[in-house]
Amino acid sequence: MTWLGHTAKPSGPGIETFNTNVNAQDIYVTCHPARSSAGTSVGYVLCPAFGEEGECARRTFHEMACTLADDGVSVTVVDLPGTGNSSGDMTSVQLRHWVDALVWCAQDLHQRGGVREVGLLGLRLGCITGLLALPQLPVPAGLVLWDPPLYPERHVHALLRCQVVRAAFTNGRAGKSRAQRMDDARATGVLDFDGYLISTRLIDEIGGLRWDTVPASTHAGLPVAVTMFDRPARLPDIAAQLARVCPQASIETLALTHEVPRFWKRMDVSRADELIARTRQWICGCDAEPSATAAHASETPG
Repeated sequence: MTWLGHTAKPSGPGIETFNTNVNAQDIYVTCHPARSSAGTSVGYVLCPAFGEEGECARRTFHEMACTLADDGVSVTVVDLPGTGNSSGDMTSVQLRHWVDALVWCAQDLHQRGGVREVGLLGLRLGCITGLLALPQLPVPAGLVLWDPPLYPERHVHALLRCQVVRAAFTNGRAGKSRAQRMDDARATGVLDFDGYLISTRLIDEIGGLRWDTVPASTHAGLPVAVTMFDRPARLPDIAAQLARVCPQASIETLALTHEVPRFWKRMDVSRADELIARTRQWICGCDAEPSATAAHASETPG
């Protein structure tokens, strides 16, 4: 893996952002250095979801990062190549570029951030890309999975279906169906997906993701936490898949007393308070305080 130097600039109290180049792909990185010495040997990389799920989770990711930084955990949030504030042509992006970006962020936390162990926190499709990056982490601190898809190979089609429904409500007419849009994409080689022109090659790569194709982790005793937002009945199936991918892991469930809404619409921080607090509790091993995120309201981007 190769990367070029970067120019960092501050963005909020103690936060820095920069663009860097990883294997000829530009990525935009936001770093939240630890604000206390309580857990400075540990860092986490947040692995974003894709499409609107990722865009609507930005505020929640920011709050999660600030909360962990206050507890002494350095956090890096990345815009994957071709998405968000990362420049580049999405039609040339491949799945391996997303995995490379996550691995680079983990290495940067080791080398520049000075942390000894780096964990991964993934949301939706980010759970799978995080699992793909996991074997390349020398000393993983842990793995947190927020609402991992049980059938990742169907993920793009499920997102497309929701996009078609949303367009019908917004425009007052049905428009093209998911199948028609996929036929058009096959003809042109690209698909307009939530404002991104993505290649059919990337669609096929995501469509080829299955739990049984994820490389098994050899990290003994790896702590893993998983939660499902609105389909808790799928937890046993997810746990069974994780047991195959991480056979030596210690897998726990983050139980939530309140249902977390899907990320199809922007959420107030209060809607994700319990999710953030339970995740903080698990990562830091401290008592959860749901009000902990309130202190960061003024720092949160709109």
